[in-house]
Amino acid sequence: MSKIVCKHRVWNSQCCSFFLFRAATLFVKRLCEEDNAPNGVVLEAPLTNVEDASMSHPLSLPFRYLPFFRSFFLASLPEKFDSLNRVGYLSCPLLIVHGLLDRIIPVEQGERMFQAAVSGGRSDPSQVYFEVFPEAGHRQIKSFPKLRLLLRQFIPLSSESQH
Repeated sequence: MSKIVCKHRVWNSQCCSFFLFRAATLFVKRLCEEDNAPNGVVLEAPLTNVEDASMSHPLSLPFRYLPFFRSFFLASLPEKFDSLNRVGYLSCPLLIVHGLLDRIIPVEQGERMFQAAVSGGRSDPSQVYFEVFPEAGHRQIKSFPKLRLLLRQFIPLSSESQH
């Protein structure tokens, strides 16, 4: 589940992430505009948008090849939850982590979010990090000791960049 941790760090996980990522990016954007940016944001297995998510989710397999699936289901949605465009709002350090074996949200979506963050007009694209966990599937990243080490490295880097 997406949640804010600590005072100035944001962690966005995959559960309900469209809704909360939208809220979190607007919140972080406001903090950045008020010169009170968080020290860093972590995105775990981020979703790019509703269409990509629905076309890659295993439960959509029986439906995604039907000729009317995109036009009936996807085109009728009032909100596309386009995280690719919203990630550009984040001007603070950003860490994206993704499991290579994730079959719910393919790692390609994490790669696209990374590219969008780097090319999104940030003042310092070197503050965007992408880490793939080769042995991890969906919702397994938190169980890897490598994550704790990565966060220990990211947190001081993100704190230093704000000073």
